[in-house]
Amino acid sequence: MLKGKTLAFAILGLLLLSAFIGLAQERGSVRGVVKSSEGQVVEGATVIISGRPLPLGREFITGKDGGFIFQALPPGKYTLVVTHPDMIDYTAEVVVAVDRQTYVNAILQPIGKLAEAVTVVAATPMVDLKSTEVSTNWVSEMVQKLPLGRTYASLFHLAPGVADNRDFAPNAGGNKQDNVYLYDGSNITNPFFGYLGSNFSEMDIQEVSIKRGGISAEFGRSAGMVTNAITRSGSNQISGSFRFVFEPSEFTWKSKDPNLVTKYDRYVPSAGLGGPIIKDKLWWYISGNLPYSRTTGRINNLGPVPDAKNTNNEFFIKLTGNPWRAHLFSLSFRNNNYKNHNAGIGVNDHPSVAVNGNGLSRIIYASWVWTITQSTLLEVKYDHVNENYKSVPINELGYLPPFDPNNLSRMGYFRTAPGYIIGGATASGQYVGGASEYNTQNFFRDEFKLVFTKYLDFSRHSHVIKAGFSYDDGGEYLKRLANGWGSIIVTTYAGNPAFRCRYYTEQPPQDSRGRTYGIFLQDNITIGEKFTLTVGFLLNRDEFSVKTQEKIRFLVFDFKKEIQPRFGFTYSLNPRVGDKIFASFGRYNNMDNRSIARAAAPVRIFRTDTFFSLTGTLLYSAPQAAETGKIILPGLKATYTDEVVAGYSRPLGHRWTVEIWGQYRYVNHVIEDFPTRNRETSPGSYVYGNLDGQLISWHFLPPDLQARIPQSGFNPFFASKAKRTYKALNIEIKRHYADRWSLTAMYTLSRMEGNWDLDYAPGTALFYSSSYIEDGPGLYLSDPNRKGIMQGDRTHVFKLFGTWQFMKRTTFGGYLRIQSGAPWEKRGLDYFGNYYRYLEPAGSHRLKAWVNCDLQVSYEIPFGRFRGVLEARMMNVFNTQTVLRIDVRGDQPTFTNPISYAPPRTFALSAYLNF
Repeated sequence: MLKGKTLAFAILGLLLLSAFIGLAQERGSVRGVVKSSEGQVVEGATVIISGRPLPLGREFITGKDGGFIFQALPPGKYTLVVTHPDMIDYTAEVVVAVDRQTYVNAILQPIGKLAEAVTVVAATPMVDLKSTEVSTNWVSEMVQKLPLGRTYASLFHLAPGVADNRDFAPNAGGNKQDNVYLYDGSNITNPFFGYLGSNFSEMDIQEVSIKRGGISAEFGRSAGMVTNAITRSGSNQISGSFRFVFEPSEFTWKSKDPNLVTKYDRYVPSAGLGGPIIKDKLWWYISGNLPYSRTTGRINNLGPVPDAKNTNNEFFIKLTGNPWRAHLFSLSFRNNNYKNHNAGIGVNDHPSVAVNGNGLSRIIYASWVWTITQSTLLEVKYDHVNENYKSVPINELGYLPPFDPNNLSRMGYFRTAPGYIIGGATASGQYVGGASEYNTQNFFRDEFKLVFTKYLDFSRHSHVIKAGFSYDDGGEYLKRLANGWGSIIVTTYAGNPAFRCRYYTEQPPQDSRGRTYGIFLQDNITIGEKFTLTVGFLLNRDEFSVKTQEKIRFLVFDFKKEIQPRFGFTYSLNPRVGDKIFASFGRYNNMDNRSIARAAAPVRIFRTDTFFSLTGTLLYSAPQAAETGKIILPGLKATYTDEVVAGYSRPLGHRWTVEIWGQYRYVNHVIEDFPTRNRETSPGSYVYGNLDGQLISWHFLPPDLQARIPQSGFNPFFASKAKRTYKALNIEIKRHYADRWSLTAMYTLSRMEGNWDLDYAPGTALFYSSSYIEDGPGLYLSDPNRKGIMQGDRTHVFKLFGTWQFMKRTTFGGYLRIQSGAPWEKRGLDYFGNYYRYLEPAGSHRLKAWVNCDLQVSYEIPFGRFRGVLEARMMNVFNTQTVLRIDVRGDQPTFTNPISYAPPRTFALSAYLNF
């Protein structure tokens, strides 16, 4: 007899093997009902679907309800054939899209009533009547006709409401770290900072799906958007494409600002080929992408900057097999080695602070789909992702050389100040010397999923029950060492002018890790022809650990702390038209980002603060406050976002669709670390004085007082104090491609406000759960200046894009975007010497709106089996070089000066050879 844990594991095993019902996130489905011409359902009809992605096809025999369903179909074009001994055969050409359901209403005519004939119709997933998600799909044929960049990340511009932030991650109604980026349904998001881990060539993408709201339990807990790029597979026919993108610096117009000039030479040779190994059963696909870029004639605020060079060697191989009708396999490997030379020079940096970097990103993916019965599926999936990167200063200064105040440009990464305009600087607030550190920063993610699907039909209702189990292990290996004395600023110590050096000492590397276990159960219930109800929940368990000299698991959020319900419905007002109203509610625990594993770690690599007098005398040295020695206070809850979505979708004729939807998101239980419960002092040992809100001095507190201050804590700091809301109204009108043209118009009116914002440092990778707030004077949430409009807010975002084959073999593509400028406010030095202290309410000002238009023309040249294509793209046709960011440092002479402009007009030529 089973006892204790043995019994528990046995029950869990039975649940996994017999009760879970799953998903196929990188595939689509076809569903329908077979009826006679009199409107009666037809039992015993044979429905077969097959196509280029699945030559062996699948078969379904209808039951008493006449319904059929084919799930986990690779995207593409298929032929669906319905036969019955007493009926004329019915044939439909159907299109399968990623995570969408194509509906076919098959009407069979009795033999003898009409002449024997094949009925041919077209079915495309214009409006998914059963889904409560807000999503959109784009196939590669359409993407390549648009003037977009040729990478995965460039496809984010197709998402409704997502502005171009010129940042490492777009904002999608949450923080820029709230998005999830999928690769064949598996997560390739950087586990710590939330950006796209592997930004590979779009040539390898067959289709991309973008979800902006109402995300169901099967897709996890993203509080932003979910993108899913489906990679290409081989087929029975050998086919491929060779491409070369030619974009020399001469193709870029002159920048309007003489102090911020960067031109690029870009050349991108690419190739992708696929074909059969065993016809109808096993296929291959391989590709290579070798982008090269070099800056030329660059100038920043300090003067000329040496050229920077970036090289990539990206290779991809994929095997797909369908050896038996019931089994589908996929295995792929992607490898990208890249190098950058003279990187890291900003607009206020001297060239000597550059670094040379060397990186490697890799994705290993495998999946197996087993059609157990015609209505039951099992899928097993595994992926491994790693990002390795190492940077070395080009100006190596040695480790902690004898401190020489007369040679500060040889001491470290020095921020100039009045009286210390040295090392090639032209003003205060610039940076000279050498990069602050040697940095080795490696990330990894391993993900495993076991998932099932079960379709149940009854006389008046049907169910698509989904459930699954997942395990995700992600982490960061971090090793840093000071170059010279690290970062150096001019400040005060005990009321007297001094130099502060902040640097990494020799210490063991930090290995931070987060593990997540997930269970979801979801039922998509169709009642009659009009109503669909989706009910589900997601449970997660998160474990965070750190290892320097020994491994410590320091924080756990159990399943009962991360219960995330999802509810939604759709109702078709007119099934003949194919419209729907829909609404959903969802809770999403914002814990996919693993940065808490480093930010909250009780033992971690830390920086040291050392103070020297202006003559070079050592005054004091101690580890920086709040970087190590943290504890987890009791009662900590997982951060979550509550979301409500409601809208209406409707086809307009056979080609047009319109969708209107509103969205509301509210963040609660925000986690943040802070040094002490004593707001007037801090274990960092500094307090400040001010005059009319301006910082005038920093004062060091004596060690005996520091010892009496409580230890650092990691706490939701009275969660009601931290707030952020997002409200949006979206309208999308789409004309699907037909008769040689397509058109899409998107408009979003939104507002993001609160007092907690991770987007306040554009271009910087910040910890999700450690963003400096509550860390010291000038940073507290009680400061009324923190309340206002968040940095990610773009009140108005309008996009208009489409394609037109205006003459034989010649296609035009256009993309127009109008978006509100970024909000900003005056900043001052904060407690840690950073410019994160608000000197006026958040979002007090806003930059000018950005209007951008890109155009593309392609011309096809056929010769034999081959097709040549010449393509010309012009980006920023109007040459509107709008200011995108300004210097908000209120105490610097460069205050309000532009830091970043929209790039000037650029022209690119591409040549393809397709076969």
